[in-house]
Amino acid sequence: MTRQEFEEKALEMARTWVGVPFLHNGRTRSQGVDCLGLIVCLLRDCGIPVPDGDGKAYAPDWYVHTPEERYLSGLLDNGIPVAKEALLPGDVPYFRPGLILRSQNETITHGGVWLGDGRFIHSITGRRVEIAELRQRAWVKAYAGAIRVHPLLHLLGEVPGVVPGTSP
Repeated sequence: MTRQEFEEKALEMARTWVGVPFLHNGRTRSQGVDCLGLIVCLLRDCGIPVPDGDGKAYAPDWYVHTPEERYLSGLLDNGIPVAKEALLPGDVPYFRPGLILRSQNETITHGGVWLGDGRFIHSITGRRVEIAELRQRAWVKAYAGAIRVHPLLHLLGEVPGVVPGTSP
C-alpha cells in the first residue's frame, strides 16, 4: 500500500465513523466508541493492527482484558513522536483535556486520528464522533503531542526514527 492509498482509505473509513455516539469502552459503530476505541477501530479498518502496551495487536475483545489505565498509554508507547508540523493522515494526536477544563489534571486522556488539512477525528464524552480542527483554541491549548504508530510505518515501508520533524 502506498501512502496516498492509505490516506484515501483513512478518509473514506473516517467518514463511516462520523456521528457514532460516544460510549465509554464502546468498540462498534452500532453501540458507540470512546476515543481509544475509535483510534484502534479506524486504524484497523485501514489495515493497521494497532499494538497495545505489550507490543501485540489489540485483540477484538482487548478492552475486556486490558486495565483502563493502560489504554491510551499503551498505544502511545508503540509509536514514534511526530512534530505538529509533520503530521500525516493516520498519526495519533493526543491531548490533556484537563487543561481545557481548568483543572490541575495534566494527564493525557484523549486522542484521535489525524486526517490532514488541520483536521482530526475523535470521540469525546457527551458527543458523537466528529471531525475537529486542531487550530480551534481549546485543542491548541490541550494539544500534548502526536505519534506515528509502528505498524503504519512498517505497512508503508517508512523507516522508524527517520520521520521529518520528529523529536530525538
